[in-house]
Amino acid sequence: MKPVRGDRYESPHQLKLCLTNYYISRGYPIRFKKCDSVRLVVVCVSDPEKFQCPSMVRASWMSTERSFQIKKVAEQHKCDLLSKFYIRKCRAISLIDGKLSDHYAKVWDYGHELMRSNPGSTIQRFVTVNPDNTTTFHRIYTCFVTTFLTLFVVFWAIPTLKQVKNRLKRAFIRKVGLHSRTVLDNLNILVFKTVLVADSSSS
Repeated sequence: MKPVRGDRYESPHQLKLCLTNYYISRGYPIRFKKCDSVRLVVVCVSDPEKFQCPSMVRASWMSTERSFQIKKVAEQHKCDLLSKFYIRKCRAISLIDGKLSDHYAKVWDYGHELMRSNPGSTIQRFVTVNPDNTTTFHRIYTCFVTTFLTLFVVFWAIPTLKQVKNRLKRAFIRKVGLHSRTVLDNLNILVFKTVLVADSSSS
């Protein structure tokens, strides 16, 4: 929403959020020169070494009511050329890499590919249903069960229990990325049982 002199907000935080969204959508880099519980001053900082852009917004609390009001707005920018370059750059990057929304549209395809390449894995996609009956991607849950099977197959033939523990711990931490002591203790029990089964089968 474009800042207009006289607009009132509930708090400085609400105004800060609105100004941030507005200037980012226009491609202008800004800096909060003053931002506290009493006042808020926003200035444009496109290229301060070459010229000083006069665009700024100043706001403070009203004396008659509990509202945070915009007292001064200087909307004229002298850095339009730089902002146009920034917009063109973003468009060029989107043409090369694709838009982020296009990647979200392929979440289901990603999930099917993971299930195909990792049989037995668990892939769950979660979406948020909007009031207009459209859906928005929320998160994806992935659990690879083949990692543990691969580890046990690789270390099945190691003779001593100490070597099994050390190598399996390192590989487990490197592949799964877990550093919990409880997980490693449970892993020791699994390794010990695995070695017992291997010894009994070999004898």
